[in-house]
Amino acid sequence: MKKVQVIGLPCSGKSTAIKKFLDQTELKINYIDIKNFKGRNRERSYKSKIARSKRNIIAESACGIKMRNTTVVKLEIDTEVLYTRSIKRDSQLDEDYLSILNTNMTPPKYTVKTEEALIDLLKKLIKE
Repeated sequence: MKKVQVIGLPCSGKSTAIKKFLDQTELKINYIDIKNFKGRNRERSYKSKIARSKRNIIAESACGIKMRNTTVVKLEIDTEVLYTRSIKRDSQLDEDYLSILNTNMTPPKYTVKTEEALIDLLKKLIKE
């Protein structure tokens, strides 16, 4: 059973790539996004959900969490593309916030530069 964390700044394409991967696979894979966890205990809830999963799991977040037995993959796209997407989606750009997120990321085992590369790596990690 594989436990993969996909991290990257908002608007980097994490969700899009993960959903494309899930649409392409026949495997039953749990998918969770940390932004769906609310409250003071959200990190503990997120960790618990990953730890208790009986299936392969892909957990998505901006920064990731330090957790044994997970493989961390970072999607790191071109800064100008990221800024353009952020402005289009949010009608603004908060460079300070993005910098704080980037500084606090869990160190990844792998870094990929495109959504397609992320999909290919997920296929290898989960071993379709």
